[in-house]
Amino acid sequence: MKRLFLIPLLGALLLASCAATRTPADLELDRLKHEVAANALRSGEFVLEAYQLQFRRGTTAQVSSLTNFVAMSGGKATVQISFNNGRPGSNGLGGITLDGEVSDLKTNIDKHGNIDLEFNVLGSFLSAQIEVMLYNGSTRAVAVVNPTFSGDRLTLYGNIVPAEASSIFKGQTPP
Repeated sequence: MKRLFLIPLLGALLLASCAATRTPADLELDRLKHEVAANALRSGEFVLEAYQLQFRRGTTAQVSSLTNFVAMSGGKATVQISFNNGRPGSNGLGGITLDGEVSDLKTNIDKHGNIDLEFNVLGSFLSAQIEVMLYNGSTRAVAVVNPTFSGDRLTLYGNIVPAEASSIFKGQTPP
């Protein structure tokens, strides 16, 4: 019985000691990274580089942030999903790429300091409503993509970076 109590206690102490090792310089660096990401999101010149996708029924997949992203620059947006499944897909990377014009852009800051950006993308063969939320104090973000003509909601988890600092690889888009 004592062992069952000691194991979680030791785990909690280990986690507390790891969290306490953050220096003021680390905290300042995190704050600066968040400010850069927040400014990129507010200016509409950002890329959410996704490392995880969540599908409509809750299934998740770990993906490459180079080929899975939500990007906005110059009044245009791109949403690209790519799987490493050996099938070329419509974008040549095993997925789809939606390029289009941004409309109905709304920005909101909630009571926790999270920045929420909502917009619509109208492309040549698809359109979607997208909501991007940047968590306060971090570069971590989540984007929810709701295609206009289907209920196949998709959630992307990743990090926000300025568009000029991103190293994404964009696939083909249908004409």
